[in-house]
Amino acid sequence: MGKIVLKNLLFILLIIPCFTKESHKKEPLYTFKDPPTQYVGFKNKAGKIIIPAIYKSVYTSSKGPFFSPTTKGFQWAFENITLVSKDGCYWWIDRTGKILYESFFFDNGPDYFHQGLSRIIENEKFGFINQHGVATVKPQYDFASPFFLINYEGKIDFAAAQGMEDKGGYAYVAQGCWYSYPAYTKFPIAHRRVPPDVYPEIVGGKWGVISTKGEIVVELTHDSSEAAFDVLKDVVKKKV
Repeated sequence: MGKIVLKNLLFILLIIPCFTKESHKKEPLYTFKDPPTQYVGFKNKAGKIIIPAIYKSVYTSSKGPFFSPTTKGFQWAFENITLVSKDGCYWWIDRTGKILYESFFFDNGPDYFHQGLSRIIENEKFGFINQHGVATVKPQYDFASPFFLINYEGKIDFAAAQGMEDKGGYAYVAQGCWYSYPAYTKFPIAHRRVPPDVYPEIVGGKWGVISTKGEIVVELTHDSSEAAFDVLKDVVKKKV
């Protein structure tokens, strides 16, 4: 009898930290602004500062469900991660304020979610992160497009792929390519200090296609994304 009681007690002691950790992880966090600096940080519902006010801003665009407005401030929409602006870049951070990855700057802000994945940058390489903070595709490519779907006309549809639902999309990836600017030297595509008044072109490299699971669907052996897409259409037809 004593052994059974001891075993039950040990089991309870083991699972208590798990419940504590889980409840903390799901605790709502709200933005607050430090008046002297105007920087933004995060507090819990009781007003305790969880992450100091060290960020220039938080990303609240309707293009991504990153925050939801409340009377207490903007609340985290995702459970484990969110987007903040610091040092001229957007960063994915966790609930302790730890920087996970840089978000690829696209269309005047951090990258959107397509098929539940958003592009990230690390060491000037592209990868993808999901809403749980997991880099499902580790940063490894010199370029990656947003995920797209192929519509009934056999054409690429980026708009239909936008959002959190994974419908089985595809993304272009490339190695050995770079941004080329007229009258400028070449820059890595992840380079964020774009010269003013010029429009870069992605040139060079070998192109292929990956799935939302990070699997290579079309090998990176093609001289352009168009050539890779021609092969992808054949691959998709064979699956039907």
